[in-house]
Amino acid sequence: MIIPEDLKQLNRGFFAEISFATNCENVMNCIPFIGAGMSADFGFPLWTQLIAKIAEDLDRQDILEDLTNGKMDFEQAASELYQAAGDKFLFRKIGENLFNKNVTDDEIAGSAVELLPYLFGNRLIITTNYDNVLSDVYAKRAGGTAMSVLSFQDDVAVQAALFNMAPAIFKLHGDFNIGREYILTKEQYNRYYNNCSFKRELHRVLTTRSLFFLGCSLEHERFLAVWGEEIRKNPHIHHYAILEADEDETIQRNHRERFEGKNITVIWYPHGRHDRVRDLLEIIGKKAGRLDYDYPAVAYQHSFVERKDAFSTENLMKTIYGNLEDGLLSSIQGEFQSKFIYITGLGGIGKTTLLNQLYHQIEKKINSNVPEDIKIFHMEFCGDWSTTLKTRKINIKSKRRHYILFVDNLPEDWYIKEGEEFKQFAGRCQIFATSRAHMTDADFHYAIPNTEQRYYVDLGWNFPNPEDLFMKYFNPSDPELFKGNASIKEMIQISGGHTLAIEILANHARERCKGTNAEGSVEIIQDFLKELKENKFDLSELCDIRNLNNNKNFYEAITDHLAKLVQMDELSEGEKELMRTFSLLADALFHPEHIQYQFPYDCMDHLIRLGWIQAYGADDFVMHEIVKKLAYDRERNDEFGYLKIRNLVACLARTLTKRNIEKAGRTVFDEMDTIHHAQSIYDYLKRILPQQEDVDILDVSNPYNDSDFVEMINNLFSSYDDIDLRDKAFVGSQEAELLSRNTHDYALYTYAVSANSIGFLCAHSQNNRLPNREHLQQAFTYLKNAEKALDEMFDQSNKEARILRGKILSNYGACYNACLKLDTALKREKIQAGELADKELEDRILQDFQNAVKYHTQSLELRTKLYDEYGDEDLPDFIFTSKENIANDYFQSGHLAEAVNLRLSFLPDFEKYYGDKVHTKKFVTLRNLGDTCKYIVLELKQKKEVSGVSQEDLPKYKEMAIQYLEKAKIMRRALDNHKDIIGEIDKSLELLREQ
Repeated sequence: MIIPEDLKQLNRGFFAEISFATNCENVMNCIPFIGAGMSADFGFPLWTQLIAKIAEDLDRQDILEDLTNGKMDFEQAASELYQAAGDKFLFRKIGENLFNKNVTDDEIAGSAVELLPYLFGNRLIITTNYDNVLSDVYAKRAGGTAMSVLSFQDDVAVQAALFNMAPAIFKLHGDFNIGREYILTKEQYNRYYNNCSFKRELHRVLTTRSLFFLGCSLEHERFLAVWGEEIRKNPHIHHYAILEADEDETIQRNHRERFEGKNITVIWYPHGRHDRVRDLLEIIGKKAGRLDYDYPAVAYQHSFVERKDAFSTENLMKTIYGNLEDGLLSSIQGEFQSKFIYITGLGGIGKTTLLNQLYHQIEKKINSNVPEDIKIFHMEFCGDWSTTLKTRKINIKSKRRHYILFVDNLPEDWYIKEGEEFKQFAGRCQIFATSRAHMTDADFHYAIPNTEQRYYVDLGWNFPNPEDLFMKYFNPSDPELFKGNASIKEMIQISGGHTLAIEILANHARERCKGTNAEGSVEIIQDFLKELKENKFDLSELCDIRNLNNNKNFYEAITDHLAKLVQMDELSEGEKELMRTFSLLADALFHPEHIQYQFPYDCMDHLIRLGWIQAYGADDFVMHEIVKKLAYDRERNDEFGYLKIRNLVACLARTLTKRNIEKAGRTVFDEMDTIHHAQSIYDYLKRILPQQEDVDILDVSNPYNDSDFVEMINNLFSSYDDIDLRDKAFVGSQEAELLSRNTHDYALYTYAVSANSIGFLCAHSQNNRLPNREHLQQAFTYLKNAEKALDEMFDQSNKEARILRGKILSNYGACYNACLKLDTALKREKIQAGELADKELEDRILQDFQNAVKYHTQSLELRTKLYDEYGDEDLPDFIFTSKENIANDYFQSGHLAEAVNLRLSFLPDFEKYYGDKVHTKKFVTLRNLGDTCKYIVLELKQKKEVSGVSQEDLPKYKEMAIQYLEKAKIMRRALDNHKDIIGEIDKSLELLREQ
């Protein structure tokens, strides 16, 4: 690798041959910390420019002069300008005008920030910037990744993201352009940086993880000033930064000494040469292997050996689109052309690799030319099409969009279970799919009758240019010497042209020849071939037979034969442990870094070289499907119990917990691979653990602590609920409850959580459907059991138990509210049929209402006490949930005026708990307040009686409805500008103004 001389002169230590590779890998393992310098190229102001712009808008040049003359620092200048504005909304508006713009593809191209998604993938990024640059870059350059954006307001989400290193952009100093809180003035800095929960979490990061500062001057950063001592106290944690060098050698020498004292290695670039930042990132990324993969979301293999037949990537693209550029674009612009490309062939032949190559070719070529109503996604098939599409938030019934989908690993019966919905959906898409199953023409047409163009791509059983593939993996020092080598040709012949067999043979050959000269390698290859023949390894006969009707037996035969090459006895204990772990996981990318799993990376290299495990980027791995089967078959009868995989189970449990982190309409956790892995571990444990009713199956495997497993199961099925797979979530939560029913110690608490979750699932209907009475009866039973478990384990003063008890009480109220919905619906039916509601029904409605209010009130009182005692920042959310629930009880029972008055009564409390922050709970109350007033208006317009309201009150309620719906709309725009919700509010406002 050639390093420019000016960079080498400034960074001799960093680029020293002995430490260069290690330094680059260390940098890539850091958390990126992004400052204003990375946004300066896009026209966003640096600190001095920001203060100057605000001072200019407020006509206060005197403050700018004091800053320039050193009479006040940045934070004090910002405070003075804030006071000068007089109106906090005016100050915010100035900030919005400065930062409220998105960056284009052309602006991103060639910038340093463009490389971040490729270097760091989807992981936590911390920034002090107010702009949208990072969000835009990830959306446009990381395969369309929508990174969650968190600010200091998202307390729970931020703490969880810092703890789990979740994929998110954490805006340390807030955000102007979405109308949320920001940190700029001295008072705001003092308040924020003294926040105990934030300090605790940031302390954990600084004492366990390294940071990589980019675009930060580190001269005026409040962060460094506050945490510099913390960094110095932990010399074992080393940080990195890219900074501009000073022209003056003496000053530059002082800079070096100052940062070395803070455990920060600085990588310098020449004064004024800001373009060198990208150069440095490219050098580091290439050395660390990060830039070998263009998109972390979908592996792009530069080591990919192109087929030399009709199914090469280029030939296939021409077949599908004709003239590549024009044909591709014309198929999605104007009138959309639906297509289905079905790629089949033997396991290991290269179907997934080809699919990934096609994905990247198409994604790059259409890039900014994609119409707004077309979306591109890559996904793994999950059971059925509806479930698979939900993993990417796609509704199979939606007709508003067209999709280009790349779907891996369709099962044999992928089309048999699908109804008319999928056929209609496929007719609006271009779908590229892989499957090991062959199809007849009739079945292919039956599966997708509404698709305009169908392409059947059979890659067959062997690779068309196997010598290229062998040489790629063998990688000899003198390729010319081995061209046409007779031993290699014979080795390829006995491989049958099977890609995995070629890969394993070539890797074995390379390992054997390591450290030997070219001539010696020729002899080693001859000896290796002799061993293969003595071992009777020969796939050529098998691969010449194409028995389409007995595909499964053929696959089994190939697998059994390859077992002669995959010798796990020769592995080290650490390598064997890795093989066992991978054999239990789903056929999806495994992200040990993402789930914070203690992964023996030092054992990986050998397995990767053998071709048994593939690495995608630096942090993601997958085992070859045939090798996985061999490893699993080998370990199936061993006592590889729960205790040996506790660490993995615990990590999966913690990662799945992130599904709960939803703030301002954004979901932090959207990692389907982890859900698949948890499901596969769960399925495995169900097979190996005893199933007798009188045996605590968790105690059999681990008598010390069994809560992790139950927690993983409970979170797993709650995750299914998050993606709207309600039935699967309900069944799974029942299983979690059964598993933990007879456990002891802390597992009683886990049991209570499981039972409460089922109560929640039972009590809360979805999509405006009425609840199910049978589920409600189950809900009461589970909630009673959850209460009983808490009583058995904890005394009345235990904080965690009291928090959970508040949830149980709230769910009791939700159950009675659901009963109230059912009974009032029955009453309406009777009235519409001309019948009178009988006294028993009236009494039941009254009882439902009173019980719902009782339990919701008890929940509110308990949560208020907890907040008064502990002051936890997440408790106000629970408090306002209880208040809203009570108001909703009054609404459901027909006490509309009381519901309005209740909501009006607790509006002032928002300021007490949240200050002037924009908050989801406040939005909910404002909207419900407006909707309730709207309902009263519509009832009065139809001359219906409304309890506690007369016809003379109609103008008042109409005015209130418009007032609070307008406020809700403004707040929703500030939260996340959710177009669908804002559209619903606009329709309500339009309806009201017509009255």
